[in-house]
Amino acid sequence: MSLNLVSGWSRVAALCTCTVLATMVYTERASAMNVAVEISLVVDVSGSVDDTEYGLMRDGHAAAFSNPQVLGLIATAPGGIAVNVIQFSTSATEVISWTHLDSVADALAFSTTLSNMTRDGGIGSLTNIAGGVSLANSSIGGNGFDAAHSVIDLVGDGTQNWLGSVTAERDNALATNTDAINGLAILNEEPNLDDYYATNLIGGTLGDGSPAFVAAAADFQAFEDAVTGKLQIELIIPEPSVALLGFLGAMGMFLRVSRRRPVA
Repeated sequence: MSLNLVSGWSRVAALCTCTVLATMVYTERASAMNVAVEISLVVDVSGSVDDTEYGLMRDGHAAAFSNPQVLGLIATAPGGIAVNVIQFSTSATEVISWTHLDSVADALAFSTTLSNMTRDGGIGSLTNIAGGVSLANSSIGGNGFDAAHSVIDLVGDGTQNWLGSVTAERDNALATNTDAINGLAILNEEPNLDDYYATNLIGGTLGDGSPAFVAAAADFQAFEDAVTGKLQIELIIPEPSVALLGFLGAMGMFLRVSRRRPVA
């Protein structure tokens, strides 16, 4: 009889534990802010990027968030968008925390924040793309937002030359918190970097169902147009981005689309 009582109380305790855990999960989800899309901007600040080139990347991102088309997409996105910025070199760090943008004023304020963004000089000089993807993915998982779609948007001018696997981090991201990983390859150092990104980095699908892509800029001077066009594609909800692909082609960008096998 005593054994049955112990067994019964154990079942009751287990049921209560499961109920509490389920309630905690529901409460966490219910308290998250709903947005149309989350975008983690992941920026290469390794030794191959000099201060002038860093300035062009910083200013290019700032200009993208003040572009009239981008402003319109943000202002009309259901619930707005959430965005943060991560810089990576030998290691990675978040330099601008997750920010909610749901109006033109919000986007312009974020543009100003970007224009004042400093370069983190304490994260080494090598190129750790895997570390940037890993940090972006984990930040998406715990950012307090609940998005219809989550994107990692990585820009850089070199291949992985530090510990870690880009493909392993890509696959883990797509299996956990991230729906799509896009890349913008700056080709001044490595002319075939877009091929490397297409093979090792990008994956998943965008909010309109189209596959992740690589955009390429010939050099840092072309970065502003490239990142603006790329952001416009990522903010399309939910219509296909065929017209924007044509727009990017007119700017001399090269888009590479990759349809990857589903992550097991």
